[in-house]
Amino acid sequence: MAQEKNIGFICVIKKMSKQRIRDTKVEEHILREIKIQSYLNHGNLTALYGYFQDEEYLYLVLEALPDGSLQQVKKKRKLPEKETAAIVKQVS
Repeated sequence: MAQEKNIGFICVIKKMSKQRIRDTKVEEHILREIKIQSYLNHGNLTALYGYFQDEEYLYLVLEALPDGSLQQVKKKRKLPEKETAAIVKQVS
């Protein structure tokens, strides 16, 4: 989690190793995901606010989720089939 000092904006910074991205040959996948996510605005998808990079890492600035990621929610409780279907339908 990160917080902007002046206005208190809270977000998540995802740090990805450029070397690992190259080693696993997912450069095009990452670029495509950034492009897609930058255009999406949906309540069931994490918002991508921006990205930046340095010599070694690519950083994604993402919406902070109050309940955590979908994986974290799934660990806490089982999602009912109807709820899961509704989320999948909305995202499709």
